[in-house]
Amino acid sequence: MSDEPYLKLREFLDRFPIGYPKTSSGIEIKILKRLFTEEEAKIAVLINPLPDTPARIARRAKMDKKEMEKKLDLMSKKGLIFRVQRGVKYFIIQHLT
Repeated sequence: MSDEPYLKLREFLDRFPIGYPKTSSGIEIKILKRLFTEEEAKIAVLINPLPDTPARIARRAKMDKKEMEKKLDLMSKKGLIFRVQRGVKYFIIQHLT
């Protein structure tokens, strides 16, 4: 299991107002590995903090829209991201505190 997707996710989350800083022990990476699969970590950094559609996220990931929607739905069920549906599904990255 590579740490690279989790390092990128930590850096991405650290840009939020509350932050997700690097620690000397590396515990933040262990937490992210417990919460996210490698693929979910790669997808999470492509989700905006503002509502975003599966089609736009899929384009950024160079993935099929339907497959991306399934993955995003699963991530929202795990509590990793928010899902809002107002006719169209929107997904939002959330902070992990």
